[in-house]
Amino acid sequence: MGLVVTLLAATAALAVMATARRLGAEQFARRAAPFLTAGPAAIWMCVSADAMFAAVAAWATLLLAVSATTRRVALQTLAGLASGVLYGCCVMLSYGLPLLGVLAVTVLVLARAWRPLPWALAGAVAVVVAFAALGFAWWEALPVLQERHWAGIARHRPGAYWTWADLAAVSISAVPWVGAGLGVASVDAFRRSTERGAPGRRAVALSRSPARRCASRRRCRR
Repeated sequence: MGLVVTLLAATAALAVMATARRLGAEQFARRAAPFLTAGPAAIWMCVSADAMFAAVAAWATLLLAVSATTRRVALQTLAGLASGVLYGCCVMLSYGLPLLGVLAVTVLVLARAWRPLPWALAGAVAVVVAFAALGFAWWEALPVLQERHWAGIARHRPGAYWTWADLAAVSISAVPWVGAGLGVASVDAFRRSTERGAPGRRAVALSRSPARRCASRRRCRR
């Protein structure tokens, strides 16, 4: 089982880079490749099923990006449905993964295409309904899980524990990504702001130059 989880989790990096390339950000995908393959988060690929969940979500996102960027109707439909099926599987894998809907909407916004949305929703709903037909209704199981949590393990691990534990895990596994990403974003934002303000500053400098003032005075005298 551990080998299966590791193999599936290892494909997450490929899906993430392929998604970035599909959305026109190949340069950023190449920059992120070392962090995706050799970052501290690689530790989780061998010890946690969450890494497998991440891989399923990554491939679902890639399929959604393909559906949103292709011009072929058949591929758009099939990729959208497949994406929805994988997103639906993510919902059934973990109760917290419906939040992937935010990621899916982000992909559609970046691609400026909403046509895959109905197909993706249909695929995801089909998975949830299929599990319900087989006896497991997600919306009924969630309240039961919450009751059992507060009646059991919550005595030793309250809500604050999960908040700080999650932040600690992210800080350990994603610090290189977050640090490098924030650094590059800050530098790019600073460069853009200076480039936008440069023409205005040049105009002000020229208007205040001695030659320009002398010329304006001569015109006024005339």
